[in-house]
Amino acid sequence: TKDYDGKYLVLPSGELHIRDVGPEDGYKSYQCRTKHRLTGETRLSATKGRLVITEPVGVKAPTFSSETSISSLKRQAGSSLVLLCQAQAFPVPMIRWYKFIDGTTRKQAVQM
Repeated sequence: TKDYDGKYLVLPSGELHIRDVGPEDGYKSYQCRTKHRLTGETRLSATKGRLVITEPVGVKAPTFSSETSISSLKRQAGSSLVLLCQAQAFPVPMIRWYKFIDGTTRKQAVQM
């Protein structure tokens, strides 16, 4: 995905990413709307979502909310791909991606 300075980002999967969640975000309702690319028909989700914001208590080591193992992904050349690193911690963890150098066990940091 692109770098963004705003508070909200809709991922290619349709998920809503909210940056720097704070108490003010708990006062809002969230609802999604879809639009058919060919017919232009729009639909609104039947339910609204609301965040429950809690204050952090102490320090929490990073945990991963998804333990999906990805060993190989196939995409057409020129297409985009989003890899998620869904980690939670307090304070917010720094995330760094690495790629393995072909034919070796050495890894190299991905430059953003």
